Amino acid sequence: LHLKISTDPSKQGIMGQVFARNGTGFINTVRVQLLQNGSPFKTAWTDNFGQLEFHEVPPGAFRLQIDLPHLTIVSGISIGEQV
Repeated sequence: LHLKISTDPSKQGIMGQVFARNGTGFINTVRVQLLQNGSPFKTAWTDNFGQLEFHEVPPGAFRLQIDLPHLTIVSGISIGEQV
């Protein structure tokens, strides 16, 4: 998984791409969720090139959940400054 996080107010969000573990291709039609306080905040599906995008993501602490066919991956992610 590769992510690009933009905190620029005009294009605030997350763009990413999911690659196969062996590096030979992309993983398409995978659900990726952005969770906030344990609940789904936004959901995206990867396209034919494994790409996904979340628009208008405010600063804060989130979890990113990737639902692969035989595995679910959850990771913490922080957007912007935390006070």
